[in-house]
Amino acid sequence: MERIVICSLAKSFGNEGDRGKVNVFFEKIHDKLYPINIEEFFCHTKEVFITRNYSELEEKYKDELFELRCSPSKFEVNEGDCQYVSLPEYASPIRSKLNVSEVFNTSLPDVSEPIIFLPNLPHTKTIFLQEDNSVLGPFDYEIVSDVDERRHAVKLITAALDLQVAPGKLITNHHYAVLDKFKLEEYTHQTIISGAFVNVLINHKDFLGHMEQTIDYMTDEQVITKYGNMVAQNPNIRNFSKSMVSLIRSQATNIKEYKSNKERFHRFFDLLDLPLEWGRVRSDLMSELINSPNGSKVLESYIAENKADFFKDEREEYLLTLKEENLKIQSEIDELIKTKESVQSELRQKKDELQNSDTEEHQQAISDELKEKLEVDLELVKQEIKNYGEKLKEIKSEFSEYNSLKEVQLRKNNLEIINKEKDKDIERLSVRRDEIADELKKDNTQLVQSLLKIKNQVDVLTGANPTEKKVQVNFIVSANKAIDQYDSDARESFINDISDKLTTLGRKTDFDDLANIIITLSQSQFTLFSGLPGTGKTSLAKLIGQSMGLQSRLLNIPVARGWTSQRDVLGFFNALSQSFVPSSTGLYDLIEQMQSEDVNNGSTAIVLLDEFNLSQPEHYFSPFMEMADSESNRTIYTGDPNQPELVIPQHLRFLGTVNHDESVQALTPRMLDRAAIINFDNLVSQGSINAISSKKTFDAISECIKGEDFIKLFKASKYELPDDIASIINDITSVLHDDSPELGSQIIISYRKIKAISAYCNVASPLMISHNLAALDYAICQHILPLLNGYGEQFGERLKKLANIIPSELNKSYKKINHIISRGELNMQAYGAFL
Repeated sequence: MERIVICSLAKSFGNEGDRGKVNVFFEKIHDKLYPINIEEFFCHTKEVFITRNYSELEEKYKDELFELRCSPSKFEVNEGDCQYVSLPEYASPIRSKLNVSEVFNTSLPDVSEPIIFLPNLPHTKTIFLQEDNSVLGPFDYEIVSDVDERRHAVKLITAALDLQVAPGKLITNHHYAVLDKFKLEEYTHQTIISGAFVNVLINHKDFLGHMEQTIDYMTDEQVITKYGNMVAQNPNIRNFSKSMVSLIRSQATNIKEYKSNKERFHRFFDLLDLPLEWGRVRSDLMSELINSPNGSKVLESYIAENKADFFKDEREEYLLTLKEENLKIQSEIDELIKTKESVQSELRQKKDELQNSDTEEHQQAISDELKEKLEVDLELVKQEIKNYGEKLKEIKSEFSEYNSLKEVQLRKNNLEIINKEKDKDIERLSVRRDEIADELKKDNTQLVQSLLKIKNQVDVLTGANPTEKKVQVNFIVSANKAIDQYDSDARESFINDISDKLTTLGRKTDFDDLANIIITLSQSQFTLFSGLPGTGKTSLAKLIGQSMGLQSRLLNIPVARGWTSQRDVLGFFNALSQSFVPSSTGLYDLIEQMQSEDVNNGSTAIVLLDEFNLSQPEHYFSPFMEMADSESNRTIYTGDPNQPELVIPQHLRFLGTVNHDESVQALTPRMLDRAAIINFDNLVSQGSINAISSKKTFDAISECIKGEDFIKLFKASKYELPDDIASIINDITSVLHDDSPELGSQIIISYRKIKAISAYCNVASPLMISHNLAALDYAICQHILPLLNGYGEQFGERLKKLANIIPSELNKSYKKINHIISRGELNMQAYGAFL
């Protein structure tokens, strides 16, 4: 029987096939830890024998505690031998952050400098501090440096996310719990690791619910960063001054977080007052110094000795000001002189005209001018009268045949009667047209029915085999497993359950890799498995569907080359037979079945499109593309009058496998922006662990949860990210969005991608505990790196700049970026994640 234990490295037998032993301290039984051999007997040696590749454990875990699955030895066991054996691939970090933590007897440092000095480095992911009769924690930590051979500097870090430790009990972000030391005795155990005594706490969730209080442990820098960013979003906050601090105080009360974090906001206000207070103190000190006798002497002596230098800038500035004012005044004087000369010239001209002109001649000139103007106006009036006369003649000519107004009226009535008759004729013709159309439609229907009746006879005469009626697949799968809560514990339990079933089916996967796949499937409408042939993409997809109990609701569709439209994957409406003809893929039958299901009770469905990019996805898969947005109405139009629309439920997910070679179509930016792409090139498939009978295997994987629960279980409750993660994403997008020509073409990270990364990190971070940024590492690999496609030496510089800002903890992302760079340099500066 397989057993799960918590252990550390013991000793290596390097000369014997790279074998070794590990020390076992605790055993995991029913999701709780017990000291070894206490709850159930394990082994007298309290050790497990590693049969090969022991050096892998030494390289990965060193002095760290880790989780190990082990099985009884199949060989003869003598007295003093280990009864259980295992392999390095069955080792993993301790899954839950709040499971095993080392306790150090030291005082809690001030929050402004949270550094402690320890005799040895911690052996667990989180630690507690014992101070007198109180135990404080849990704390994450960073190793700052080794002070000397006996002391190590460690920086304490409080969790940036809320920790649910019990119903109604919460350790809010940047807080630690205070517990009574004497109430933790049954959870405290002393072990020997690497020759030193170590105190550890186990089963945290059993005792954290009894915490006495929680205490804020946020530094001044974190307070300013977090709450300063909130306040800075207000457009009224433009600068920093005494009046602006008062405005900040009044505006902050409108922020949603103010009520739940009043103390931190008041700390933030006090920190804002400090620079203003220092400004006043500095001014008072300067005034006091200058007004004192010694201060005056020092100031006078300094000015006397440095008079030339001291007043140099002021003198030059004063001279420059005088020069500018002089130029301005001179310019105004010049303008006034010009104006004066112009006015005088005009006065002289008018005076000369007045003296030289004769009054009578001037009046005669005016009279002649008016006479000419009147004659022109008279000619215009005569022309208008002539035009009106011609129009009158035309009207008389048009109505000359009518001798009286009565005849005109009679003619008008006759025309109205003729028009009414024409309208009646048009109406009769329209009715007849509709009758003929109905007769043609009826004849067409009868003709189609006649053709269908004689089709079998024609098939017999021509020797064709009659087509058998297609047997429709039953896509109804009962959702027989309930989900009671939707938190990190439920998510971890669900993923562990899938992991155990995959192990039963002979496929062992790393917890973080499996969690990444499950979370992505739940959150993304389109998930793509990418990698070289033979990396296990299709087989793992089918095994996950089997482990989730989907049965026929994992629909496998092999994509064919030459698919060009919706009819290839879904079907089409046949106008001849007046019926919808489904495609042989079965997708139409699955979606039609889901139309009649209760949306709250239907089980999850996954459509597996094998060789997704063998044909261009944007052509045959276009109607489904817009479903990547939450605003989509998720409707497909069939063209069938009897069922014109199909509504795609939220719990229908699409999963594709893609290769990247010359035989397939390249994925376009439109597809890359809508899909999460999980690369399989570095995932190592592992063999079968146990052989189980087929009946038990079927029973073990027949449980299935509701589709609504599958989506809700991994849905993010918020999209805000911790400051450290948000800062990394901002740095990455800044490099990719930079439009400098020396960096080549831009890569735009859309709002859709940022939202997907935020949702993923908020759900995955509490589950992935290999390091604080593990979830972000996966998110960048599958949402951002596939977009890195470009050409030229300049684009290569952009990628190198991106590689330089990636933190060392993002190991997967860093390796992938450098792989893209090296492959691009070998391919004549053609860079791409799919090369």
